[in-house]
Amino acid sequence: MKPPSAGGGLGGAFGAIAMSVVAGVLVAAAITPVVALSGMAATTAVDIFEKLPNHLNPRSSLKRRRSLQRMLMMFMRRSRLCTTRIARP
Repeated sequence: MKPPSAGGGLGGAFGAIAMSVVAGVLVAAAITPVVALSGMAATTAVDIFEKLPNHLNPRSSLKRRRSLQRMLMMFMRRSRLCTTRIARP
């Protein structure tokens, strides 16, 4: 058995570097379509959101929801007052 030479070590290191570069290129080629599709999906989602009609304004629904919450709170307060008056001897 002969001892390893310096040329064999350099050849092995060069081979490892070359295979790492090839693996990096393959991974980049595999990921590129996924990145492109996600970018297109995000652009499409923004376009759809901006084309929504004006009557679907989230502010108006928030105002409606708050007014319904106020009405419900008033109802609950009144019913609670009525039940406490009845329940006390």
